Amino acid sequence: MVDDRLFRSMWGGVVLGVIGLFVLATVLISSPPVSGRSAPSGSSYGTNPQGTAALAELFKERGHRVVQYRRSLDGEVLEPGATAFVVDAVLDSDTVSWLWSFLGGGGRLVIAGGDISMLFSPEGPGRRQTRHPITFPHPDLAGVREVVTPEGITWSSSGSLLPLAGSEGAIVLATFHLGAGAFALSDPSVLSNRGLAEGDNAALALALGGSTQRPIYFIESLHGYGVGEGLSALPRRWQLALAGLGLAGVVWMIGRGRRLGPPQQADRRLPPARARYVDALAASLVRTKDRAGATQPVREALTRTLERLQKLSGVDGSDLSQVAEQLGLEAEEVRRALAPAQNDGDVLAAGRVLARLHQNRVR
Repeated sequence: MVDDRLFRSMWGGVVLGVIGLFVLATVLISSPPVSGRSAPSGSSYGTNPQGTAALAELFKERGHRVVQYRRSLDGEVLEPGATAFVVDAVLDSDTVSWLWSFLGGGGRLVIAGGDISMLFSPEGPGRRQTRHPITFPHPDLAGVREVVTPEGITWSSSGSLLPLAGSEGAIVLATFHLGAGAFALSDPSVLSNRGLAEGDNAALALALGGSTQRPIYFIESLHGYGVGEGLSALPRRWQLALAGLGLAGVVWMIGRGRRLGPPQQADRRLPPARARYVDALAASLVRTKDRAGATQPVREALTRTLERLQKLSGVDGSDLSQVAEQLGLEAEEVRRALAPAQNDGDVLAAGRVLARLHQNRVR
């Protein structure tokens, strides 16, 4: 019979373990990719000084719809009138072709830092300065007086771009008029969490984003973020942590569960009582022809046992049958057991008396 309490405890632990793993997996999968202080520089997921999470929040507060775009740019088309931010990202020829196509379709591009030379042709580096006034009265920059570059990265020449802000041969902001326009910043820290509050940088970022009807796209696929589904959407170290938790849960369930083999019995199975063995032996002796010789060891053992009990209990008397009677045994049966066996009844009497003495001794 299986212990019901063990069964209920085992399955209760298994159910709780499965529920716990499911909840943990749901929380991890619903969380954003690697973000916070560990995000790459220029990412809108980053809350570190080099991230642009504050810029994304600023656009949300001003009424823009913000999209953290994680799909591959190959063959993708953003909605018309969107503004795409590419901050401190490495560009390749395919990405450059997509950006030109995006601009030609009426989109607006704001690119800061990274490999801008593949898209435009500015020359650098320029002089390391931090404050640069607006030098060209662009209509989209009304109210912006200066640009502060925390890292002091500038260009010495804007190439094919039209300079908008700079000082003393150092250019920090330029534009290329195509479709809805493209803007380039030499220093990505202007849009970063660290630099957004400097000077008119926040006003500049809002002006570059355009009107609130324009959705703002942060191209996160250039920072290494893919779409992915299920567990593949999680960062690798989160996947390893989840795998470790799953392995620990399996080990715990195996430890709590039932082992292989027969079911556990509710009660421990005991060997047969020795009295049964004696009765069986007596029955075997009955079948012998020499009853007296066969029962001689039994009579000797019975005599020794009665003499020892007489000493231990302090019972007076030389007749062992009387001693046995005082110990709770039948005197007549004891006398038959102590005498040489003449018939089957004497043999069985010897076996029963010895068995009862043994039972009384055990108790």
